[in-house]
Amino acid sequence: MTLPDVDATTAVQMIHDREISITELVEAAISQIEVNDPKLNAVVVKDFNRARETARIAENRRTSGEGGRLLGLPITIKESFDVSGLPTSWGVTSMSGNVPASSAVAVKRLEGEGGVVLGKTNVPTFLDGLGALNEVYGRTLSPLGAHLSPGGSSSGSAVAVRAGFSFLDLGSDLSGSIRHPASFCGLFGHSPSLGLVPQRGHSLFGRVAPFDMSTPGPIARSARDLALALEVISGPDDDLSPSLVGRLASSRHEVLRDYRILVLDSHPLVPADDEVSSTVVEFGRRLASAGAKVVDGASIVPPLDASTENYMRLLGAALSTGQDDATRTKLSLLDAELGRERGMRGNFLRGAIFSHSEWLESQERRIGLRWQWKDVFRAYDAVICPAAPITGVTHEEVDAGTVKIDGVDIENDNLIAWASVAKSADLPATVIPFATSRGGRPIGIQIIGPFMEDLTAIRLGVLAGEGGLAPSYANVIAPPYGVV
Repeated sequence: MTLPDVDATTAVQMIHDREISITELVEAAISQIEVNDPKLNAVVVKDFNRARETARIAENRRTSGEGGRLLGLPITIKESFDVSGLPTSWGVTSMSGNVPASSAVAVKRLEGEGGVVLGKTNVPTFLDGLGALNEVYGRTLSPLGAHLSPGGSSSGSAVAVRAGFSFLDLGSDLSGSIRHPASFCGLFGHSPSLGLVPQRGHSLFGRVAPFDMSTPGPIARSARDLALALEVISGPDDDLSPSLVGRLASSRHEVLRDYRILVLDSHPLVPADDEVSSTVVEFGRRLASAGAKVVDGASIVPPLDASTENYMRLLGAALSTGQDDATRTKLSLLDAELGRERGMRGNFLRGAIFSHSEWLESQERRIGLRWQWKDVFRAYDAVICPAAPITGVTHEEVDAGTVKIDGVDIENDNLIAWASVAKSADLPATVIPFATSRGGRPIGIQIIGPFMEDLTAIRLGVLAGEGGLAPSYANVIAPPYGVV
């Protein structure tokens, strides 16, 4: 059979209604990967034999009347998540032989609802970068053009979904790792509220503590698919680390005219491409025309410069785990050379050598930000802003470490400024595709919602699609893959 170009929600309904065979659907997905993935290198760990057996079991479950919210749905998993019997390396050569005996909690939940795991998708080394390149698996290319990076670090995740290899992928987001690939590949993605989805099984070097600020989340072809996946993977980890809530809070609103929305189109620390800024403004205009209350948020939200700077310090601290004495001494010398001229990289560096008391000070600011945002979300329901300040990035720009925004060289590390708006206070953020740049690249919109009210942000994306204000679905890109 031909793999249907539909979203996960539709595919699940087709399976339920017996319009398609589960075994044939999974076989079609496997064939799609075998034929087309050599051109893209997205699914780097394949598990086809187990997928076929899982599909057979799912077919029997359907025949006997058993259900499952994802029964028979072909899915993929970011390489950094543990899947029993498959390697988890994070793109690190020394870890390529690491084969966990059990799967991550989020993976178990997807499988428990009938999801059929086809394999694992590529990442940058240590999940650090705007594109997947590592010595274990090589580089992943965008289906939009071989010279383009799909974004990172859930790079293969986005490519697998947009190229039609899987209907959903489980990614993770610390500093835009779901949101950037979703934006650059024209997809839907969701970075959940911190603590909503258990992290256990998403770590390296045997660490058991949750990685601060990182959140597992879905990449999909529609906003309603994000809700479907989130409902499956969210909730307490009963074995060890309970999430902060026992169930997913309902969306505040079911119609657009009830939404109260803030618009942010500029960041004080990093410029945004003119096309990106104008896209956000246009989305706000369309929402207002549909009856939503839309207000400029620049003077209403907590100061973006201070929140981003604090986020960078916490990010530096989070990523410094395990550094040896020599590395710490080197970083301390670099930090001393910076003096008062911090910038984003300087704040990251400061965090990397934090004392515990310094970390507690930044943590105090972080919780304070969360309370400030709580006050904002008493009067408003969502914030719309850029998912990224650029329309995309080439492999050459990834390797060089800089991009041009309106003719100005910007370090790639600074591109996470917009990602930090939500992450600085652990807020949920949904990305939806909205427009196409003059150069043919997708431009995504970020929708930030109240803490632990993820469905309020996702629902706005659903309603925008249903109302014709934004795309409701990201179609599969088939070969020959374009050159944009």
